[in-house]
Amino acid sequence: MKLRSAFTMTELIFVIVVIGILASIALPRIGNSIIDAQLARGTADVAAIRSAILAERQRLLLQGVTSYVPDINNNFTAAESNATRTLLTYPLKMGTGSGEWEAAGDGLHFTYHVDDRDNNPDAAFTYNPNNGQFTCVENTSNKQDECTRLTR
Repeated sequence: MKLRSAFTMTELIFVIVVIGILASIALPRIGNSIIDAQLARGTADVAAIRSAILAERQRLLLQGVTSYVPDINNNFTAAESNATRTLLTYPLKMGTGSGEWEAAGDGLHFTYHVDDRDNNPDAAFTYNPNNGQFTCVENTSNKQDECTRLTR
């Protein structure tokens, strides 16, 4: 009796078709998970920024200063009379690429860039030195504004 030691062409084609079907299902999910990871990172960054602003407010109150941090520069540091204080323990990733923060020169406007495969705009934030709020600027033209997704 002769033993068979190879696969038939039909078996190979069947395996290739099954692998192709599985790949067509998995690849779009991997792409969405990258965007979800960027959104999760942005959400954590926003929470850290807000906590840092509140911590700095508490430090100022202990010194008898009742105002909030006047502005936040592009490295998320607070300006003081003679120096700057870093608000965050770990720096945020700054730049214009996906998953990065971009700061305007005024210390009040910031943008978080998200990979926009769905043509969603980047998330725009403002810092209000009058009340210490770090809030998103809503874009009413888009149903799923990235800013809303980062702050819910």
